Amino acid sequence: MKNRKKYRIHLRTHFALEALLILCSACLLSCALVVTGAVIFFHGEWTLPVVIILCLLVCSLTMLVGGIALYYSSAFFVKPIEEMNRVVNRIAKGDFAARISRKQRNGRNAEYLHELDELEANVNRMASELAGMDYMRRDFVSNVSHEIKTPVSAMRGFAELLSEGGLSAEEQKEYLSLIYNEAQRISRLCENMLRMVPSGKSGSCHKA
Repeated sequence: MKNRKKYRIHLRTHFALEALLILCSACLLSCALVVTGAVIFFHGEWTLPVVIILCLLVCSLTMLVGGIALYYSSAFFVKPIEEMNRVVNRIAKGDFAARISRKQRNGRNAEYLHELDELEANVNRMASELAGMDYMRRDFVSNVSHEIKTPVSAMRGFAELLSEGGLSAEEQKEYLSLIYNEAQRISRLCENMLRMVPSGKSGSCHKA
């Protein structure tokens, strides 16, 4: 979709609006409480010191109520980060099946709800890619192990025959030739594996 936005709302905007709403609500609540208390319990003259004290009470209550509300509302940001931290730790330990549980989003006009939602999607995508790479690695190691065992077993068998003695010169030459061919086979296999390693990270593979 050409008109589809990346985020429904940015985290900075979401936090600013949430903080503004909480502080305004806390201020109105504090004003209502202080004014109500003053009307009920204060029957003296409304002087400047009294007004200043009431303003200080309003400010104090606003900070108290607003701080408590902001503390609990911060769970919107903290809980997803804690969940991602747990999942990333599991992935780091080799558990590539770990995934972040993402809730169904109703943002049809946006790809992600916000930056944290995109980060959750990227972590899940990373885990999927790592799981695929781990499967390929295991399959590759299994195949290489099989390919190496065959010539090594053959070379060991020929070497045992040669060590036992009692062979003619022609037989010895034949077995040595077979050992050489199997060594060449292992060398080619080694070179093929090194071609799969990124440049600069591979060593050298010498032919037998």
